[in-house]
Amino acid sequence: DMTPVKLTRKELQEGTGETPQHQEALDWIRRVRLPLGQDLPEDVIFNLGPFRFVAELWRVLKPGGRAFLTEFGIEEGWPAPVKLPGHTEYEVQYSHLRQAVRWLGFQERYLSLPQFLAMKPDTKVLCTGAAYTIQRFCQAMSKPFPVRAYTEKELQQALGDMLPKLHGCHYHDVVDPAWFGLLDFKVLLLEKPGGAPKASFSENQGYRWYSQK
Repeated sequence: DMTPVKLTRKELQEGTGETPQHQEALDWIRRVRLPLGQDLPEDVIFNLGPFRFVAELWRVLKPGGRAFLTEFGIEEGWPAPVKLPGHTEYEVQYSHLRQAVRWLGFQERYLSLPQFLAMKPDTKVLCTGAAYTIQRFCQAMSKPFPVRAYTEKELQQALGDMLPKLHGCHYHDVVDPAWFGLLDFKVLLLEKPGGAPKASFSENQGYRWYSQK
């Protein structure tokens, strides 16, 4: 659920929503004490869907349960629409979301997707524009071609004998903004406290000796 809600400055300042959905969003802002900042614009986008989602995670996870969240997002300001082929998505405001998960009681760890995947920043991948162009060619031939970060070797495996017929394929570093701005994809790792203590171990002559407090 990535439901965005557009709130007016008046709603934010008065704390009263024009619809039940707007009021739900305002209640979250008040509950977790989100800072509104100075010089509010006429209207802002609030990530109601992600807030609902982490609240549901808190409800359904057992103590010690974990969750992995990843999405394109920002750390400052308010979310903006992102126009993609065929649809529009909205940035996730991670500073807001992190404040919500801490308020709920989660232990959290936050990092970029390349950091989480331990990617080498200079790994070369196919340019996004080239990937979409190849996808359109493949659609005309009823051949599947998902858009993702292809290395040169992976592109050869995906296209086979079609690849030599294509010219102008160029590659960028995986952290280069030319490939979806991968650094802007964030990872939020959540854990609900209260699980069983984790066993610790020591190694001696190839044997592991476990202990649990």
